[in-house]
Amino acid sequence: MRNLDLSRRLLEFTARRVAESLAKTGHFVILHAEVGGAAALLLGFEDLANTFEKCLKKLEPESFWRGVLTNIPYNPLVRPENLTRLPKLAEIEKRYPAFYKCYNKEVLRPGVGEYIVPCINRDYETGFKIAGDDDYISHEVILAQAMNGDLQLAEESAKKLVRGKIIDHVLMVISIEYYRNNDQKNALRVLKTIQQRGLNESIAVDLALGYANRIPWYSYPFGDY
Repeated sequence: MRNLDLSRRLLEFTARRVAESLAKTGHFVILHAEVGGAAALLLGFEDLANTFEKCLKKLEPESFWRGVLTNIPYNPLVRPENLTRLPKLAEIEKRYPAFYKCYNKEVLRPGVGEYIVPCINRDYETGFKIAGDDDYISHEVILAQAMNGDLQLAEESAKKLVRGKIIDHVLMVISIEYYRNNDQKNALRVLKTIQQRGLNESIAVDLALGYANRIPWYSYPFGDY
């Protein structure tokens, strides 16, 4: 199931945030515009892709180089032109491929962590026991619950988490997986919770891709932080 209307609204939110930040401060998080624009182009929203690209072109050179640590000579007064243009569609297609039939089973593999192994057979109790109390590890057991389709159980388990960033990540995956399981009602209910907690541009883009049946990042559902 693809919900491009919902994906578009999430990308519109991101584009609006980027444009507002540029207008108010002269800066924005470049990654938000780059991935937002790429997602928009991939999903056929050329008008939004143009909006993101225009923001990138308006950004002052110092914003591109801010925080860069390199021994390669560069001119801080010149913008890196390759970063003012969105990637080609063929490149974006490779970056965000469509979910395939066995994806959920394949992603739960022993190499992810020893605590994931029992989750393959839904032995979550053992998984949590191995993971311990640290949110950074135990939340991956909850992600395994979600990928197995045990979404209500994943929601209950998520209530034990305490780290805000981890909670947001888990809720995002749960919402995407509800949608991929053709349960739009619960997907939107969880999305509403995310919005109440404070939806940000990064999560909005990942949700937009996930709702459109695209893998939002290479290690989904496990974080790349």
